[in-house]
Amino acid sequence: MTELHYNLTEDDLLVQRLYVASKSPRFKKAFRKGRYMAPLIHLLIGCFLYFHDDRLAGLIWFSGVGLIWFLIFPWFYKRRYAAHYKLHIATQQRNIPDKWTTITFKESQLEVMDQTSDHQLEVTSFDELVELPEHYLLLLSTPGSIIVPKRALDNTSGFLDYFKKHHIPLRNHTSWAW
Repeated sequence: MTELHYNLTEDDLLVQRLYVASKSPRFKKAFRKGRYMAPLIHLLIGCFLYFHDDRLAGLIWFSGVGLIWFLIFPWFYKRRYAAHYKLHIATQQRNIPDKWTTITFKESQLEVMDQTSDHQLEVTSFDELVELPEHYLLLLSTPGSIIVPKRALDNTSGFLDYFKKHHIPLRNHTSWAW
């Protein structure tokens, strides 16, 4: 395998963005903060109403709202992020109907070409190869990644062997789901 040609869909780009976001410390921190702060505030308001005015109904009501928020927050947060990235991708790609990509595998370089750019990347500039359920992500040492859909690969073992030969670790995240 010396060359690989494929088209990327908006769904492919969405998977890439969501995976990178889900592994980001900033995303994880915001998720924890949003999930725990609202229920805590509701519980404190309920406790204040109970101890200050002796209103058990206020404690039950605010605790219930806090518990419901705690349970539905992951669903809500993930939907919100997915919608945000879908809109961002649609806006970014509106002038490019088919996002084709060509990767040329050389001895110690990858040449990556698409409609907007042409890059020569040293194989040593990759930190790792991540296997997702339907994609491979080549994570660069600098922020960025290259997405390769599994449907584009005729010879998966040749693709993996190329990176194994260059000591690029393979991380198996085939169970990852947004």
